[in-house]
Amino acid sequence: MNKFAEAVMFFNTKGICKQMLMSEFEAVLDGVVHLEEFKTQTVKGAYVQIDANLHVTAAVLFLLDFDREGMADRSWNVPLKHMSSVADKGPNLGAGPIRLATRTNCPVNWHHASLWDYRQNASVNELVLLKAAAKRNRLRLFTDVNNTTVVKLVQNNEPEPTQLAAARAIKAVKLHEEKLVKLALQSKEEIARLKQQFSHELARYKQELALAKQANEQLANKNRALVMKLENQKQQFQESRNEMTQLLKEIEQQSRAELATMQQQLEFQIRTKVRSATQELKEQLRAKEVEQEYLEELDKQQQTEIKDLHKEIARLQSGSPHQLLDQLAAKGVIFVAYHPGVGHVTIPLNEVERYLEDNIAYVAAKCFVSKEHYLKWRRHYESSRCEAAGEDGKSCGQPVKRIDMPGQFIDGDSNRCEHHKNDKESAPNNVTDLQLA
Repeated sequence: MNKFAEAVMFFNTKGICKQMLMSEFEAVLDGVVHLEEFKTQTVKGAYVQIDANLHVTAAVLFLLDFDREGMADRSWNVPLKHMSSVADKGPNLGAGPIRLATRTNCPVNWHHASLWDYRQNASVNELVLLKAAAKRNRLRLFTDVNNTTVVKLVQNNEPEPTQLAAARAIKAVKLHEEKLVKLALQSKEEIARLKQQFSHELARYKQELALAKQANEQLANKNRALVMKLENQKQQFQESRNEMTQLLKEIEQQSRAELATMQQQLEFQIRTKVRSATQELKEQLRAKEVEQEYLEELDKQQQTEIKDLHKEIARLQSGSPHQLLDQLAAKGVIFVAYHPGVGHVTIPLNEVERYLEDNIAYVAAKCFVSKEHYLKWRRHYESSRCEAAGEDGKSCGQPVKRIDMPGQFIDGDSNRCEHHKNDKESAPNNVTDLQLA
């Protein structure tokens, strides 16, 4: 089984900016060591396994957040070693295809958001940088005490030289002591910082407590004042209620007396008005009876006149129509007809025949319009509603202003509501021009 070393390398925009052993990285994760250069950043990191020939054999590209003090996210829990052991094969970095875990190729799906992808086609390839950093060996992996010769460590049955084992043990002890000193110093600094922070927070809490006590005392005083005010208002309300009850009783008694007086006055007024109205109706009835008698007498006279006229007409009809008209004219008969738009029209004797042939055309000529125009106006006059066709094919039917004179009537405008006046589709195809008879 091949031996390998574990290391962690961090990247910035320029390339690899920091390298450390796995034990140092674990101290960072435990919060023992702070990395101030990474404060408030999300840093790209790479966990790598390097063999004795300084070749990268496995890599996990991960992301790690740091707070404002350079402390790593304590909830970060990506299993780097496990992921490197089950990762798919990647590119060859000198010792055959490496095992590579990235966001795209993540062997543990729920950790893919904590990984990142390297730039394969860019001028700077992060895997190439890892390969070069491993070769430079700034972490002094697999070196002797004098750092002069790289030693390949392969498992076999031959024991290592005693001198080399002693040197490695001395170096390991020295590194361990240096780490302990460094950790102790950082622990003292952290304890001092925590004490100072605790002192500041304690002072702030004491100040907040004093302010809270003061505010509580003020609220208690306000509460006592409000209770006293409420009691006074309650007493005043009770007194006012008693006064209002007494006042209502007095008003009720007074109102009853006034109501009785008003009822007597109203009954007297009603009786007086009934008598007056009865007398007036009796007089009107007598007047109507007299008028009825007069109308009956007038009707008898008119019936007599009608009978006489029928006899005269029968006599006149025995002659020619023209003779009849001449005789009627000679008798002083005047021919008058009533039509909307022109009112009462006196028809001369020489125009009677024309009137009888087409009275509508005759009246239209009197109004100085065509017969068709007069008929459209007549329809508008008798039913002043919008004649525009709606979407269902029926007339709109909205009331419009009635035009009393045919000459002032404009087809397509006077017979349209405001909504359809400018509607070209509902307007007629042509407008009848005004014509003189």
